[in-house]
Amino acid sequence: VTIFKDGVLAPTCADKHTPISFAMHLAVLLNEKVEEPTNAISARRLVSYMLRNRHCLLILDNASEWENFQYMLPIHTPSTILVTTRNRDIYNHLRLQSPTLQVHEIALEKFTSSESLDLFQQMLDRDYNEEDKEIYLEIAEILGFLPIALHQAINLMVFAPRYRGSTLRDKFSTGDRLALLQKGLELEGRNCRAVEMVFNLATPQLTKELHKTLEYLAVCSPGLVPLDFLKILSKDAAIDERLERLYTYSWCGRKEMDNRRAYELHPLVRDVIQRRCGTRFQGDFIRLVHEIFMDKNFQLSDKERFFPQLEKALDYAVKKKDKRLKEWLYNLNDFCTFRGYGDFYIRLTEYLEKLFPGDLKTLRVVYSHRASCLQNMGKLEEAMSLYMKEKKINEQLNDRAGLAKCYGNMAVIFQMWGKLKEAMELHKREEKIKEELGDRHGLAKCYGNQALILKAWDKFEEAMEFHKKEEKIKEELGDRLGLAYSFGNQALILKARGRLKEAMILHKKEENIFKELGYLGRLAACYGNQALILNAWGKLEEAMALHEK
Repeated sequence: VTIFKDGVLAPTCADKHTPISFAMHLAVLLNEKVEEPTNAISARRLVSYMLRNRHCLLILDNASEWENFQYMLPIHTPSTILVTTRNRDIYNHLRLQSPTLQVHEIALEKFTSSESLDLFQQMLDRDYNEEDKEIYLEIAEILGFLPIALHQAINLMVFAPRYRGSTLRDKFSTGDRLALLQKGLELEGRNCRAVEMVFNLATPQLTKELHKTLEYLAVCSPGLVPLDFLKILSKDAAIDERLERLYTYSWCGRKEMDNRRAYELHPLVRDVIQRRCGTRFQGDFIRLVHEIFMDKNFQLSDKERFFPQLEKALDYAVKKKDKRLKEWLYNLNDFCTFRGYGDFYIRLTEYLEKLFPGDLKTLRVVYSHRASCLQNMGKLEEAMSLYMKEKKINEQLNDRAGLAKCYGNMAVIFQMWGKLKEAMELHKREEKIKEELGDRHGLAKCYGNQALILKAWDKFEEAMEFHKKEEKIKEELGDRLGLAYSFGNQALILKARGRLKEAMILHKKEENIFKELGYLGRLAACYGNQALILNAWGKLEEAMALHEK
């Protein structure tokens, strides 16, 4: 099931279109009969009209010139638009000149020129021509030095039609790059036998130790596997030497990640190894991933680097119906929420729902946490449906604390829908239970949410009273994050009342805490609010400096 109910549109090369030709091309993709626009402005209006109510994925490849590209973007749409570009100015223009669109940057890692040539040499082997180095680099430059694109491109040289370098360069320069790369991907998938012939596990080069190293690498794949992870898994301090030999023999790839070495197997090579050798280290792999991600003292930056291994461990653990997945449900929620891995966490909850259908306590958490993820993604109806399921289980279990939390979460969704009266009624139920239970942390959160409703009703004094109650409890509990949110919300009330100096003082307190905790997303919002105050004071340069942060 796709999240894009109106489908995924065929990718479009943005640099091959004018605003007018793009509008007509989009009409064909959407099966719309329209009249050709007369200029760029009317073309943009037409694009906006066609996408006004559609929930689809539109892919615009290689946006290069903002002057034309800006007119290919809708003014407003519920659709998702994926833009690829090598021009940093495109992102800056999008962020600063498209206020009606939510812009998120995804930076892709690139090969260096030497790494690109290494890949050509590794994959072409005896067909690699030293005299064609400049052609290989031109191909790499056309593809933005992106590793996955280069792999797919070189497949077109390795397998039939076996293009020469100059031919492939010309095709990428003048043809449909995306279609060519898709063809390269399909060739890769159809040539398992070719891979088995090239990567012969019986070759004398592969000693017993190298064979074992390949098995370790295969069980951790796909994707890059950090060297330090492999050392911990294998308990072999010398594994880096064997990995280097495998790299020299072209059995695996190698790359630097944040000044740390990592290795990867081609997916088909991994499949060959696992078909021939099995997965005898799978249990050790799951255990290690479990220990790392359940350890609250383990560095978050290292957990980030090991996230691809967490995804692989989930697949293995589900097949084994591993009960440790229940621990993941509780311990990975915050990590996935604040590090942007909501989709992974939703997948985890869906697996748990299927694996343990009679475990009400687990199901309650499954519904609650999945609802929270969906709520963060803006899927409010799905989230509300899950909160209702959670509420029913809490009533069955007579869990007053769980019921209060559920009331609070449902109330927040009503707030987002603008149904403030219903939201306030639920918050009052929540408040009553939390007072009975002595839940100070939950009570503070409840006060904060009620304050937001009162602010929306322009009852600023009452709203500030609730925020002060919230602030007092947060200080007592030492809840730095909650205190930052409270400061920010109080600052917004003061700003609405024209008390800008007091508002700025609170935003600075908020800023200091978010810096301390490393909450970059919230820090960005704080900078934005400070910039608005500076703008109101006429300090435009300082305001722009904060917006650029």
